[in-house]
Amino acid sequence: MRRGLTSGPWAFGIATLLVVTACRNGGHVTAPAGRAQAGGETLPALAGGKEYTSAESHYTIRFPEGWTTAPGQRGTPAEHGGVMSVSKPEGNGFAVNASLSLEPLSAPTSVAALAESAARQLPEQVPGSAVLEQHHGRVNGREAAWFVWKQPIQAAAGPMEMRCLSFVTTAGQVTYLVTCCASSAQWETVRPTLEGICGSLRVEAGAGTLPPARTAETKAETLKAISAGKKCTDAEWHYTITFPDTWSTERRDQGFVKASSATTPGEAFVPEVIVTPEAMPVAMSTEGIAFVLMNRVKANAGTDYELLEEHHGRVNGRDAVWFVWKGKLTRNGQVLETKSLLLATTAGETDYTVLCAAPPEQFDGARPTFESICGSFTVNE
Repeated sequence: MRRGLTSGPWAFGIATLLVVTACRNGGHVTAPAGRAQAGGETLPALAGGKEYTSAESHYTIRFPEGWTTAPGQRGTPAEHGGVMSVSKPEGNGFAVNASLSLEPLSAPTSVAALAESAARQLPEQVPGSAVLEQHHGRVNGREAAWFVWKQPIQAAAGPMEMRCLSFVTTAGQVTYLVTCCASSAQWETVRPTLEGICGSLRVEAGAGTLPPARTAETKAETLKAISAGKKCTDAEWHYTITFPDTWSTERRDQGFVKASSATTPGEAFVPEVIVTPEAMPVAMSTEGIAFVLMNRVKANAGTDYELLEEHHGRVNGRDAVWFVWKGKLTRNGQVLETKSLLLATTAGETDYTVLCAAPPEQFDGARPTFESICGSFTVNE
């Protein structure tokens, strides 16, 4: 059920995955005859910012102040001891981001050959993508290579172009890959920062073996389903959800369903629920999408966004994450204040979100209904 180009919310996950895949495929490549093992270029380290250290994976890296940083979650390219960091979204809804992933080096090869192989494969994997620059040198005492590439994506504001800087170095049998992305409109402004992130990566003594993937979190929470009501089933997207009998429902293409407590069409903003299935560019665990999903909400909720609660558990036999936030949303062209509950779960390469939104003053009264609606959401095998 994949549709179209990479979408904005998944852009940094898939960008990293594409380069990771290319590096995996290129792990057996040897350096071209006569090619120096390291060029004369380098990247200066980011001045200031926050240092992130992984004793397990033997590295330190710096990210700008104000960015949200978290260890790579299970089911993402950064799961083996990596880290992900994102900025606050810009006006176009795109958050500048950086991700460090660690991958096994399947056979001895030079960093230059590894990067060249990855750069060569990218246009083959994503139509419309292109490598713009390639560089080779030493950074913090290690051979390194980096390249700039572009890719068309579908963002919240419409089609746009993303530019990425991918940086590769190795230690023993491990490849350290940093991929930093921004919209093309932001690129020239943020490029020094992204180069500084790559330039700050220090691989310490003792590196050389890949740590285990992060394990799943304990999931003790759940949501109880609504006891009775109006069932809504989508055969194409394989899900069922139940709403109160008095609520109105509206179906659209691509599995989208909107339900509302409004008694008449066009009524002012009242508690409502929107179900949206989406094909992910790559299968990810629910823990993996949680980090990406919360930054999707930030992009759409405006500068007043505030995360109030986060929960991990199981709903109807599937891993699920749900969180409560407040901020803004756009409804029928109007920007409205909201307090919302958002549930997400996955099945294969599809993620499902159930957005329960209400005016802030109505949220607490509507919350038990919202939770019971989410608790009824079932992916049909």
